[in-house]
Amino acid sequence: MRPETPERPETPGAGGTIPSTERRAELVELVRRILDGDPEADHCLRLFQANVTHPRAADLIFHPPAHLLDAPAERIVEEALRYRPIAL
Repeated sequence: MRPETPERPETPGAGGTIPSTERRAELVELVRRILDGDPEADHCLRLFQANVTHPRAADLIFHPPAHLLDAPAERIVEEALRYRPIAL
């Protein structure tokens, strides 16, 4: 009898994976630090861009579309994670 494997931190989803709650919280913290002008904001931005598939992740923060103007970090992360690349 095989022991049960622990639950994976990421669940397969359409076009990729859905980040776990902890992973989403880490992304929100990165965006908060960027929005607050943290001295490590450049590093936080690179981490954020590397961990979401949205091709214009930085624009969601610095040049947001109308529906994200003055949006909290949670909504920005939500929008970045919602993006799914088109398979050709």
